[in-house]
Amino acid sequence: MIEKIIASPYLYPLWRIGWLERAFFHVCRLFRDVRQSAFLDINFGFDISKWQGVVDFLKMLAFGARFLILRCGYGIKIDERFEEYIAAAYGVLPLATYHFYDPIYDPVAQAKKVIAILEPHKHKIRRVWLDLEFWWTGAYSDPKYWKTYRDTIKAAGYKVGWYTRKTWWDSRVGVYAAEFAKDPLWAAQYNAVLNLIPKGWLKATVWQEGTPAIGLEAGVGSREIDRNLWNDEMDFLSEWGVIAPPPDPLPYQKVSRYGSYVYVAFGDPKTDHTHVTNTEGKLETVSSVAPRLNGKIVINGDGWWEVAPPRPLSISVSDGKIYQGKQYDFRPFLNITQNKAAQIKWNNYADLYNTVSGTRQIVLNGSVNPILFDTGNIANTEKHPRTAVGIDASGRLVLVVVDGRSEKSAGVLLVELARILIEFGSVDALELDGGGSSAMWVEDRIVNVPSDGQERAVINHLVIGTTGEPMAKNKVTITWDSGAREREKPRVNAVDKYRNLLLDNTVHYSEFDPVPDMDDPTNADKRWIQLQSGWWVAVKYPSSSGIIERAKVEAVTEDPPTPAPHVVEVYVDGLLEYRKELT
Repeated sequence: MIEKIIASPYLYPLWRIGWLERAFFHVCRLFRDVRQSAFLDINFGFDISKWQGVVDFLKMLAFGARFLILRCGYGIKIDERFEEYIAAAYGVLPLATYHFYDPIYDPVAQAKKVIAILEPHKHKIRRVWLDLEFWWTGAYSDPKYWKTYRDTIKAAGYKVGWYTRKTWWDSRVGVYAAEFAKDPLWAAQYNAVLNLIPKGWLKATVWQEGTPAIGLEAGVGSREIDRNLWNDEMDFLSEWGVIAPPPDPLPYQKVSRYGSYVYVAFGDPKTDHTHVTNTEGKLETVSSVAPRLNGKIVINGDGWWEVAPPRPLSISVSDGKIYQGKQYDFRPFLNITQNKAAQIKWNNYADLYNTVSGTRQIVLNGSVNPILFDTGNIANTEKHPRTAVGIDASGRLVLVVVDGRSEKSAGVLLVELARILIEFGSVDALELDGGGSSAMWVEDRIVNVPSDGQERAVINHLVIGTTGEPMAKNKVTITWDSGAREREKPRVNAVDKYRNLLLDNTVHYSEFDPVPDMDDPTNADKRWIQLQSGWWVAVKYPSSSGIIERAKVEAVTEDPPTPAPHVVEVYVDGLLEYRKELT
C-alpha cells in the first residue's frame, strides 16, 4: 500500500516539499522495517546550478565538501553559470555534472548538447548524471527515449548514472528498470535514512538527503543547497580520484596560469630511470647535472643549509645511499622505491631509495591541502617562482616549474600551484625549493626563465630518464667524402637529444660562421672547429680536395692541439675535466 502511495504520479509534486516528504517517511518507519545503505556522514558533497548564484569554492572546500556535481544544462540549453562554475571549481573539488532531461526535446539533440558543452572540459568530469524528474509530458516522455539519450552520451566516452527518486521513477520506468540499473543510482529522498530505492536497483551510489539551509556557510549565494552523501560501501577514490590528462606528445608543455608562465613535464618511474642526485656537499646547476647524467628532464630539489659543506634541509637519498638522514621540521618527501614506485610521505621511512624532500604537501587525495587557505600564514599569501612534483593516479610523476618575479610572469600562490598540479592530474603533490632555485631542463636545454637572470647552483636534483651514466664523449671527427661542394662551413644536423653527435651520420657545412676554427699543426688534413655549444669537432679532409660539404661522424679521442687563441673545454667521458685558455 505504501509503495502505491509514494509511486503515484499525482502525489509527486508533494514529495518535492522536503519537510512533507521527511514527515511522511518518518511515520512509515513506525510501521515497517527500513532498508538503509552505508551512508556515513564522512564523504559529502553538493550539487549546484545557476540558482546558487555566486559561489566561493574555496569556502565550500573549507566547509568540508569532498565532491561537487555541477548542472551543465537542461533540455537543449546550457546552465547559465556552468562555464563560470567549472572554471573556478576545477582543481578545488573533484567534479561531476548533471543534465536535466526535458521530454519536449529530441533525446539525441539533448545528448549532443551535453557532449558539446562538456567537450572543452572532458578531462575534468568524472561522470554525467542524467536527471530524470520532469513533471510534464512531451513527445519524448517514454523510457525508450531515455535509453537513446543515455546511449548517445555513453558513446561519447562518458560514464553515466541516473538521478531520480522512487516516488517518481517507479510509475514511469516500465520494462526498462533492469536496463537502467546497469548504471549507478543517485537517489533523492529527503529523509533521515535512505529506505526507498527506485525500481531496478538494490542500493544507491549517491544519496541526495535534503536541502538544508547551510548555503551561505557552504559558500553559495542561496540560502539552501542540495547536500549529498557518498555510499561508503563503495570506493570513493575510484569515482572521485583525479583524472590524469592523456599523455602529451611533447616532452613538456608551456602554459599560462594566474598571470605566470608554467612549465609541465611528465615522467614515469616504471619506465624512465628516476634519480635524485648526491652532490656530496657541492652545489651544481640543473644544466650541469642534465648532460652529465644523460637526464631527459631535470628539476631542482630541496633547499639547503648554507654552512660548509652545504647539505639538504631534510631527508635525501640517492640510489639507496643516505646523505641527509635528518628530517627537518617533519618535512614531507618524494620517494622512488627500488621497485620504481612513487610515494609522497612524511612519517614512513621504509624503502627509501631515491628521495628528495620538499617544504610542504600541497595536494592531498586529489584536493588542495586545506592548510594553504590559512591567510594568517604569510607563506600562503605571497607569489613566487615555484617548483613542485606530483604523482597522478597511474603513478606517473607530474613536474611543474613556474616563472616569477618578472613583469611577464609574477609567480603563483601556493594554492594556485596546487590547482595547477591538480589540473595536470596530480593526486598528491609536493612543493620543492622555489624562488631563484626554480629551473627545469627538458631534452637539451633549460626551458624556463630563472628569476635571478641565470641558473642558481642547488644542492640536489630530480632527474628523469637518466641512464645514471655520464654522457658519451662529445668530441667527434668529421671525415669528408669527395665530390661535394667546397668552401662552406659545417652545421651538425645529426645529434641526439643530449646534443651528442651521432656516429655514422652525415653533417653539413653551412652555419658555423662565426665560430673559431684552427688548423692542426700535426696533421695537414685536419681542422678543429668549435661548435656553437662550445664543443670541438675534428674535421678531416684530404688537403688536395679543399673543404667540402658532406662528411661522416666518427669517434675521436684526441684533444684540440696547442697552442690556439681560444678557450678550449676538454671533456673526459662527458665530464668537463678542465677548461683553459690556450695562447
